[in-house]
Amino acid sequence: MLNRLNSFKTDETGAVAADWVVLTAVITGLSATVYFFLSQSLQDAGQPIVNVEVEEIEFD
Repeated sequence: MLNRLNSFKTDETGAVAADWVVLTAVITGLSATVYFFLSQSLQDAGQPIVNVEVEEIEFD
């Protein structure tokens, strides 16, 4: 039994996958934070061009 516990403690199988999960979670969290802080500012910046009419280009 003690042998099995020591083997489990030293086994690093799956450690790389766990690292990728943590890295992906951090990137997702940072992206959500940036979106949260910038979304309203970007909407306000784009508001002046919402009603701009674009003239159609005609090709001969």
